[in-house]
Amino acid sequence: TEIRRWLDDRLVFLAQPADNLAARAVLRLKRDPGDAAARRELDLRFSQLRQADPEIRAIRIYGADGEPLAGTVAAAQEDVLLPPFDLTHADAIRQVHAAGKPVLVDFHRHDGNALPVLDVLAPLHDDPEAGGRIVGLVLFEIDPSHGFYPLLDTWPVPSRTAET
Repeated sequence: TEIRRWLDDRLVFLAQPADNLAARAVLRLKRDPGDAAARRELDLRFSQLRQADPEIRAIRIYGADGEPLAGTVAAAQEDVLLPPFDLTHADAIRQVHAAGKPVLVDFHRHDGNALPVLDVLAPLHDDPEAGGRIVGLVLFEIDPSHGFYPLLDTWPVPSRTAET
């Protein structure tokens, strides 16, 4: 279906690139949280990604166990206070570690925000081509009003449940 294709496209697009730069920067931040060069590398990488995909509302970077490391928000360049993972995200962390690939966190609200979002939680591997150990996690907060809701508006058959 179109919805499945949209979701699969996000999971593929937001998977770790083979160049491994983000994973190396995360490892450096874990060793030295004040590493300004590592933060700049992550900011550059993820600001380019946000520019390429307006659906991405925010990107948050965590260690492999879910501890906050760095965060960026589409509306601001400075780091923000990262929220701890809730039970839904804790389950997603387990799924990412089990599968070694990005998982979708279904519709929910962040930080009391009235607008629902979708999240993609993606692993950062120390050796992505060999499926190496997970050294960090990237949470991509997706604004469904940019791509998902318009997709539903173009559903080919009028239907209360969207079934054909």
